[in-house]
Amino acid sequence: MFTNRSVREYIEKMAGTTFPSPKGGSALAITGAMGAALIKMCCQVSAKRNPGGPGETRYRELREQAEALMDRFLFLADRDTEVVEEMIQALRLAKGKTPEQCSTLQDSYQAAAQALVEIKNSLQELTELAEKLRPLCATSCVIDLYIVRHLARAAMEATAESVLDNGLMPQKSGCPLTT
Repeated sequence: MFTNRSVREYIEKMAGTTFPSPKGGSALAITGAMGAALIKMCCQVSAKRNPGGPGETRYRELREQAEALMDRFLFLADRDTEVVEEMIQALRLAKGKTPEQCSTLQDSYQAAAQALVEIKNSLQELTELAEKLRPLCATSCVIDLYIVRHLARAAMEATAESVLDNGLMPQKSGCPLTT
């Protein structure tokens, strides 16, 4: 949806007030994609510094895992954009606060929360991948792994807060919470 744009176009769209457009969850997923890209780079640099060494197969495995995570994060960035658009539409339709409208609104917030949970789980995988690479990593790339770890931890904290907030949004909009 938006992840095929240039970085500038993506950020400008994010800064806009029209929908559909990437917002917070998408930013968290893009943070994960950047972290996965750094891990991939670290794998490639480390393998290049130790050609034919015993870790060559392990570098390839870790690089492939980083690539898969990068793709997943890009998918999740677009998925979050889609569920936010669905939420906005449900909010616009829930003006009358009928039980059906409130149910649709609550469902849309649950879908948004689920997208965030998927982002959070993928961020956890990212930190685990960085830890697997750390003992094998070229010295010149170790700082990049620390950056990945810090970015991922901050993004995981933000996803947890966002999931909680999404759970309360239907009530904040005037709809009763249902179970």
